[in-house]
Amino acid sequence: MWCIPAQEDAAFVCQMESVLEVYHRAFDESYPVVCMDETSV
Repeated sequence: MWCIPAQEDAAFVCQMESVLEVYHRAFDESYPVVCMDETSV
């Protein structure tokens, strides 16, 4: 789940593009990807 701030800006969009790039990488068993949810509950 994405937690999008009320007023997103260019810096936020740039950071999200970097995150999305990770999801498009090809699977590599020797380089696992671990996703973390940093949203406070």
